[in-house]
Amino acid sequence: MLAVLGAIEDRRQRPQVAPLLRTRLFRIPAFTAGLIVQLAFAAGLQGFFLVFALWLQIGQHYSPLRAGLTTVAFSVGSFIFAPVAVPLARRYGRVGLAGGGVLLVLGVVGVDLGAHHVGTGTDPWPLVPGSWSREPASRCG
Repeated sequence: MLAVLGAIEDRRQRPQVAPLLRTRLFRIPAFTAGLIVQLAFAAGLQGFFLVFALWLQIGQHYSPLRAGLTTVAFSVGSFIFAPVAVPLARRYGRVGLAGGGVLLVLGVVGVDLGAHHVGTGTDPWPLVPGSWSREPASRCG
C-alpha cells in the first residue's frame, strides 16, 4: 500500500499542490537508510513495551494501572532529554545516533538487570534506571 501511495503521489505532483510524500527524497541513500533505521527502532521499542507491560501484568501480577505507571519513567525521560537530542544529533551526526543506539541497548540491559530484583510484592523502582537510559536514543533517531 505504501508503494501504491508513492506511485499515486509521484503522478499527482503539481506546482500548486504540496505533495503528501515527496518521492524524490527516496533517491537519497541517507534519507532511505534513516527511514529504515527509524522504522526498525520504532518497531523494536513498541515490541519491547508490549512485552514489558505483559510481563509486569502477567508475570509480576501488577494491575494495568501499576504497569502503566511503571512505564511513566520513559515518558518523563523523554520530556527531559528531548530538547537536548536535536542539538546533539546536529553536532555529532551519525556518531551521536550510534551512541543513542548503544544507550538503548544499555537501557534494555538495565531493565533486564533490574527485573531480577522485582517480585510480585515489590516496588518497580529497580526498572526505572533502564527506562531512563533509553531516552537519548529514542530522541536522536
